[in-house]
Amino acid sequence: FTAWAPEPSMVTGEATYTAQFEGALRSYPITFINWDGEELQKTDVPYGQLPSYNGTTPAREGNAQYTYNWIGWEPELVSVTGEATYQAVFEAVVNKYTVTYYNWDGTELQSEEVEYGAPVPAYVFTGPEGEDLTPTRDTTEEFTYSFSGWDPDPEEIETVTEDPACYA
Repeated sequence: FTAWAPEPSMVTGEATYTAQFEGALRSYPITFINWDGEELQKTDVPYGQLPSYNGTTPAREGNAQYTYNWIGWEPELVSVTGEATYQAVFEAVVNKYTVTYYNWDGTELQSEEVEYGAPVPAYVFTGPEGEDLTPTRDTTEEFTYSFSGWDPDPEEIETVTEDPACYA
């Protein structure tokens, strides 16, 4: 209520007065939370406006198996009609690791990228042109060497959970 129209005056006869009002746009609390419920931002947003998040991009720490990429808010942002909470949503991407086979002297022989949890790929002893890729070591005056296996043995690594290295 702001006033009467016309402004009331001394009564001298019949009169009609109309109440005058000024509208005030309502605002509602809008909360943005991270995947774990941590409050990131809370602001009052006027009715009918689209809320916006003004903080740093939400983040979720990865682990050996997954990297997390922020993809948006849930539910989808809509014009304000009342109090609302929006939660950050992340896409889990399976991490990839490189399995590398090295010769006795540290020379890389073969590598392959595999997803977390995959079995260690076997070493391929024959190249694309049919060449023999068996690890070798030059003979010395004292010793003759022949390939006997890998350290660690790839068959003993159940699944890939990091960048494994196997040496001849």
